Amino acid sequence: MKLKLIHRFFSLSVTPGNRITGPIATFLPLGVLILFLLGLAGCREDEAGTPKEAPDAGQVKLATSPTLGTYLTDGLGNTLYLFTRDASGTSNCSGNCATIWPVYYAENVSAGSGLEGIDFGTITLPDGSRQTTYKGWPLYYYAPGGVREEAGETRGEGASNNAWFVAKPDYTLLLAGQTIPNNATGQPESKRYLVDEKGFTLYYFERDTVANQSQCTGGCISAWPLYYREAIKGPSALSAADFSSITRPDGMRQTTYKGRPLYYFAPPDGQSGRQRELRGETKGHGTIGAGGLWFVLDPALQGLTM
Repeated sequence: MKLKLIHRFFSLSVTPGNRITGPIATFLPLGVLILFLLGLAGCREDEAGTPKEAPDAGQVKLATSPTLGTYLTDGLGNTLYLFTRDASGTSNCSGNCATIWPVYYAENVSAGSGLEGIDFGTITLPDGSRQTTYKGWPLYYYAPGGVREEAGETRGEGASNNAWFVAKPDYTLLLAGQTIPNNATGQPESKRYLVDEKGFTLYYFERDTVANQSQCTGGCISAWPLYYREAIKGPSALSAADFSSITRPDGMRQTTYKGRPLYYFAPPDGQSGRQRELRGETKGHGTIGAGGLWFVLDPALQGLTM
């Protein structure tokens, strides 16, 4: 009954003289009447509910796993990965590799909560296509057999003998793997070794023969700067128990792996100074300095003892 009365009250008709007639027209001027009716239409839309913005693959957000912790996904929940051969910041996945590991690319990345937009970038691949990077590491999906894994899956973690890992915001150390020259022998070597979270190579000194003691002091530190992170967050292939830290006699802190102090390399820059090598470079491997040889640190290397 109430609905019928409301309908009759709001019913309108137009006379041949373009006059609007009806019960409500008696009370309202035409302009006010139109605004009122538009307001009613808006209310009906609100009652239906405002559609929420659909997830977008251009969004990058964080997901959490009981085993892997916090990691990156696109806006649809598809896991994003990094490749240990990409420490230099360029993609080394092509051909069949690119079929199994499709690139992730968003023209304008929208960084979700807990992420910083400044950490995302873009590279151009040899075929002219583009790929999004995170802290310099190219990002990929995982598609075993050419079929991309479902949202929420992380089956690519540790794939291909620990060559692939989920991308995470809190890494402080990662693995790299490639063929590199040994400056001592002049021969190329296939190596897996430690790098920091931005792909800068870490080294050990052969003269550091006692666990958690460094023989690199004074001017040596200018050529071989110390690596130190208060907390070590590495990929699942590495054990946190293998890492520790020391306070050196000079008061500086340094991270160790299996008792071996970790260093960067800063070769001469040609202008009477030194400049730390670029990400992905391994110029220090097999280099003589401070009376001994320096090498990239293979995580399989036997640890030192006291």
